[in-house]
Amino acid sequence: MNDRSSPPERSDMPPFFIVGSGRSGTTLLRSLLAAHSRIAVTPETHFMKRADREGAQSREAPEDFDAFWRDLVAWSRFREIDVDPAQVLARIKAQGRRDFRTVFAAMLEAYGETTGKPRVGEKTPGHYRYLDRIFAWFPDTRVLVLRRDPRDVVASHLNAPWVTDQMGPPQLCAPIVRRLRTYHVAERALLWRQANGEILADAESDPRLHVVIYEALVDRPEKELRRICAFLGESYEPDMLAPRENSTISTTDTIRVQWGDWAGTHRTRAAASVSAGSVGRWRERLSPDEVGLIESICGPAMARQGYRPEMPRSPRRFFGQALLHVGLAEDQVRQLIARGKAQLARG
Repeated sequence: MNDRSSPPERSDMPPFFIVGSGRSGTTLLRSLLAAHSRIAVTPETHFMKRADREGAQSREAPEDFDAFWRDLVAWSRFREIDVDPAQVLARIKAQGRRDFRTVFAAMLEAYGETTGKPRVGEKTPGHYRYLDRIFAWFPDTRVLVLRRDPRDVVASHLNAPWVTDQMGPPQLCAPIVRRLRTYHVAERALLWRQANGEILADAESDPRLHVVIYEALVDRPEKELRRICAFLGESYEPDMLAPRENSTISTTDTIRVQWGDWAGTHRTRAAASVSAGSVGRWRERLSPDEVGLIESICGPAMARQGYRPEMPRSPRRFFGQALLHVGLAEDQVRQLIARGKAQLARG
């Protein structure tokens, strides 16, 4: 166990990142790497999305840093990484810069210091959308890209609270299209295609990226972890695969009370011994029409990556794709109404 009373050995290596389509095994990989004596991996920070809300696409720093900082440290994602805001702010001040990159780096460095480990990784699956900025901020970084069968990815999403909550009993003013299971099957399949078939399609050819196939990781964990450690420039440690049932590693959204039961189960599974039991579970959880819809949306990309389609092209693909357009239109109308109400409230 690391002695937190003394500062960790400093590492000049930049942070690394774990990305990929959601429900592809990023939490499992985080748990395995965090068992390394030198590696700490944060919960999901979603920092890039937060920075975009403050204009990071067009400027290097917040217009009003003090307001940005107050909102950031009050944010659930910041509180979840469990670092002292004063410690982070001290690092920012020591750099003499208050831009987005410095804030992010200070958060990650503080997390490493808190855990007593010199090497820090960050795990937010959706950060694959920001790789250009990540490489600009951390030119020597390394990125681990998780890849998994889209049918298992979609099946896993359908059991997650961010989907089941939307499909629950109708509530007044709740989105209509998002109550339909077919909509979520199509939406999650489309997100997988965008991630793996478009943004990360050529990940194997970029030396800064290392593709981790979920099915290989759970089938041959030691072999895959040795390759991952070599990519990161770290030595493999057998303890990474030691029994982890008593692990206290946190997972994203554990502070969301309404998701407490799911988060607890998710945390337990992430800490359990590596198992291939979830591979192919889509066969039990998805109907043939749902499988056909996913394969219709993801077909070319999944075939290139070795996932063989098994169903004929489903006529439901037209229904699912139509629902996606209707759902997007409904979201836009709701956003317009919300902005109008906000303007009226401001007078």
